[in-house]
Amino acid sequence: MEIKRDFYLNKLIRSMHNGMIKVITGIRRCGKSYLLKPLFSDYLLSCGVSENNIIHIDLSSREYSDLTNPINLDEFIKEKINKVDEFYLFVDEIQSCESIQNPAFKNYKTSNGEIPQINFYQVLNGLLLEYPNVDIYVTGSNSRFLSSDILTEFRGRGWQIDLAPLSFSEYVNAFNKKDKIVLFEEYLTFGGMPGMVSFGNNQDKISYLTNFFELTYFKDIVEHSSIVDNVSMRELLQVLASSEGSLVSINKIAELFKQKEDKSISRQTIEKYLFAFKDSFLVSEASRFDIRENKLISSNKKYYFADCGLRNALLSFSQNDRGHMMESVIYRDLKRRGYAVNVGVVPTFETNNGIRERKQYEVDFIATMGSKKVYIQSAYRIYDDEKLKQEVNSFLKIDDSFKKIIVEGDLYIPYTDKKGIEHIGIIDFLCNEVNNL
Repeated sequence: MEIKRDFYLNKLIRSMHNGMIKVITGIRRCGKSYLLKPLFSDYLLSCGVSENNIIHIDLSSREYSDLTNPINLDEFIKEKINKVDEFYLFVDEIQSCESIQNPAFKNYKTSNGEIPQINFYQVLNGLLLEYPNVDIYVTGSNSRFLSSDILTEFRGRGWQIDLAPLSFSEYVNAFNKKDKIVLFEEYLTFGGMPGMVSFGNNQDKISYLTNFFELTYFKDIVEHSSIVDNVSMRELLQVLASSEGSLVSINKIAELFKQKEDKSISRQTIEKYLFAFKDSFLVSEASRFDIRENKLISSNKKYYFADCGLRNALLSFSQNDRGHMMESVIYRDLKRRGYAVNVGVVPTFETNNGIRERKQYEVDFIATMGSKKVYIQSAYRIYDDEKLKQEVNSFLKIDDSFKKIIVEGDLYIPYTDKKGIEHIGIIDFLCNEVNNL
């Protein structure tokens, strides 16, 4: 089955020859290598680029095992290129390239006793400067090639493209003969990991996701972050998964662990674990934002997993809150489109029976991109007028004119109400993104 990833392919096309190293990141098995070859390489061939001018090196394969030495990698690439023709260099699993002692500084140590090293960052930075005619693209898995490392090591020459699992619109394209409503319910349960979609049997999907989480993501995080107490780390991940779509307090989590007779972890340890989860692309966070004061609130955040299926696998597919799961799908899709996403807070004072009280309304998401801003509420089901009023009330407390949207799980014909609030069904929102934000 061919899975089209035109959204990301177009990102690569727009970045061609921009003078930077294109770094494709994302959780394991989300399709990074597949994006480069065959998708991007086929595009280049269709544009008349010679196959000889597309150099593809997969450092995870035995064929190129000697190129994990950065000097060998540098020499191999330079044998394939010149300074006249246009070349396209793809290096998969670049993190497999080792850091070795720089032979130019043999028997030399720095003032702090370190031996000068040479690594793939230096190799690629050097190629970029010496061969501006070579367009460089690399991929890296999340175990040793994490988001916080990339732009720093490439010294401002890295152009990061963060690849996510299949969005719902991509998932629909892969199964375009099936009803979208059925597909959405499947998607909420099993998510969009590309390898999962080849399984037709639900039990096979569950086994794939469960084993995949255990043998890949959990193992990677433990090894990369040198975590000793992996039992506590697993429990924290499960807490985040159970709380997805709800505000999470680090202090409350620490108290929760303290209440266990055999378990207690500090706030600092929890923060270390959270950093590891985020840096592995498995979890991302949404901070609260005070809409009236126009400022971020540092305490209590929401955490969302990179994929519904992985989150559900962690919980043994035992928690099925479709409202929170739909909210997480909206969050991921907004991030994929390039929006910065926060949780909106609208503090107000209201008089009730003659008593002035402070109240706080929540807006599920504030999505911003430059000067553009959109407020979004997620409602899996609008059961009655009271539920509708509840969703609308938060918007009515906001006194600016930015677009306000309620995304509904059971709405099939979009409309705009008398207050100017747009109502759109979840399937339209996810599949017709050009027209709805």
